[in-house]
Amino acid sequence: YLVGGSEEEELPLEQWRGSIAMLRKEAELRNSEKPLEMLQRISAATGISTQIAGTLPTSEDVQKLFVEAAAEALTNAISHARAKTLYVTLTETELSYSASFRNDGTRPDGEITEGGGLGSLRKKLEREGGSMEIKSRPDFELLVTLPKKGGDEL
Repeated sequence: YLVGGSEEEELPLEQWRGSIAMLRKEAELRNSEKPLEMLQRISAATGISTQIAGTLPTSEDVQKLFVEAAAEALTNAISHARAKTLYVTLTETELSYSASFRNDGTRPDGEITEGGGLGSLRKKLEREGGSMEIKSRPDFELLVTLPKKGGDEL
C-alpha cells in the first residue's frame, strides 16, 4: 500500500492497527504451548512457511529468546523482504547455543540498520551474555548466540 498508493488515498490506519493487534495476540505464549509451537502458529497466521533444522535447546529461557528472535526475523522477512519462507538453523557447541535466521525474499539493498525490534532484541541477548550479528551480504542473515551457563540454564 505504501509503495503503490496515491496521495489522495487515506491511509488505512485502523486496518493496520487491527493487524498489528492480531499479530501481538498471536505472539502471546498460550499456557500449555511450547515456544516452537507458538512460532509455527505465528508463521501459519502470516502465511509464511518456517523450516527448522536442528533441535531447540531444553532451556526454556534460551527457547524464549530464540523464538523472540525468530518472530523478529519473521516480521522483517514479511515487511522488508516479502519472503515466503523463513529458514531457521539451530546449533549447539560445548559453550553456546546459536540460531541462524534467513529467508527467501528480496536481498537487502545495503547494510541493515537496527530499528526498534532488532535493537530491543540485541539488548535482551546482551543482557544474558549473548550476541547478535546481522549480515546483509550475500543474503540477509540474523545470527544470535547465547552462552551455556550453569549446566544449560541462563
